[in-house]
Amino acid sequence: MKKRLILLILSPYLTISSHLYSASFENAWVSMQQDYLDIKSSPDYEDSKLLIGDFYTNFRNQVALMIFSPPNKQFLTRSCLSGVMHRTHETFTATYEETFLQYCLSNKTKAKLNLFTNDKNCLMPITCPKFNCSATTLGHLFYTAKILEAIDSNPSVIIEFGGGFGNLTRCLKTIMPDTTIIIIDLPEMCVIQKMYLGYTLPNASIELHKSSNLQIKPREINLVPIHLINHLKVDSDLFVSTFALSEAPNITQSLLANFNFFNAKHIYLTGQIDGWKNLKIDLFTLESHELLLNQVRNKYKTVSVSPFHILSENAKSYELIATNVHPKN
Repeated sequence: MKKRLILLILSPYLTISSHLYSASFENAWVSMQQDYLDIKSSPDYEDSKLLIGDFYTNFRNQVALMIFSPPNKQFLTRSCLSGVMHRTHETFTATYEETFLQYCLSNKTKAKLNLFTNDKNCLMPITCPKFNCSATTLGHLFYTAKILEAIDSNPSVIIEFGGGFGNLTRCLKTIMPDTTIIIIDLPEMCVIQKMYLGYTLPNASIELHKSSNLQIKPREINLVPIHLINHLKVDSDLFVSTFALSEAPNITQSLLANFNFFNAKHIYLTGQIDGWKNLKIDLFTLESHELLLNQVRNKYKTVSVSPFHILSENAKSYELIATNVHPKN
């Protein structure tokens, strides 16, 4: 009831300010607010608290405040998203990724990446001129390339656990438009993903699932709030999570392992070793994730774990690629 009152109070402001934003963006933002109200009224909504850990309980409250703020095309610069999900400047990480994308890919992967369109209309400044994209998108193109190099063909179904604001899915869907993509995330992030992807991929079909009667739409982008995860019955070709699963509590990691990672043929993970506890920052005071690595090792025939390039003395990361598919001769 309180959230609906907030939305009613904001409505006149949104109308007055409409000249500052394109109609499509403003409409997407207001729809996002209504979607969030709908999801919060679900009887399953409270089930998400156990699955997200202490930090993300606070994080989701900050994101909710942003959702109910007036439309803002610079929403990625908000403190709750900037730095966590959105890079704002070039770093050593970007140099590494540029080098990999330029010189270390097969011709097959390069051809697929050429299908990607640039960041011109994607609410992020172009800071990587070599690929005509933002630093954030450069990182997501790196993930996309690593995925394409690890599997033999386009996956029919991809499940992403923790999709940020939806930018990796934007990259994947642009390159593989016929692929079914499912994002499992906080309800707050799911509604942001719908807003962002609907605005930046106007020709893509997006389904935000709000009830336990889950019917995954083939060839579409399906957004599944984490409190509905037990109702998701689907097999996948690829399960991917870039840091999100390593940030999740062990109960969530074990749940996904019990699902056999939705019977994914391939897994691509990046994560924090011991939650980067040495940084002594609330975001990373998390549990050890050896449990997660062992769960993958026990379920997959081939598992490769190596240091990831987001690396410093106190913040060590890993990259994991696993498969149950025998390589072709």
